[in-house]
Amino acid sequence: MECAREGCSNERKSPRSKYCDDAACVRVRDREAQRRHRSGESAPSTAPAPVPSAGGAVFSASLAELTEAGRVHSSAGQVALSLAVRLDLGASDTGSSLAAVAKQHSAAMAEALRGAEAAVADPVDELRRRREARGA
Repeated sequence: MECAREGCSNERKSPRSKYCDDAACVRVRDREAQRRHRSGESAPSTAPAPVPSAGGAVFSASLAELTEAGRVHSSAGQVALSLAVRLDLGASDTGSSLAAVAKQHSAAMAEALRGAEAAVADPVDELRRRREARGA
């Protein structure tokens, strides 16, 4: 792969690099970086950004838990769902950042589900719970 500087036919050292190690190319690279810094631009990404989809496994499981507890529309529930989408797109993250996102997702789910009582399906279980709460 050739250097991106016009008129330079040197090979780049790495497939991820844009310029070779020639002094003139290094100056062009530095000038371009300074221009981007002054204008507030970020460096161009080499890979296209992944498109988030709300159908991943972690998102689906989180949505089901939050729906069952009636906490989908709480702020903590929304944070947990957005982190779940990020976990489902894990291929674009490093292992350590994915672990950090997973930890935050667990904390957000715990916060969202805190205090939410699961619906009791059996009325006998509901009576037993009330009796135990009274201490009878």
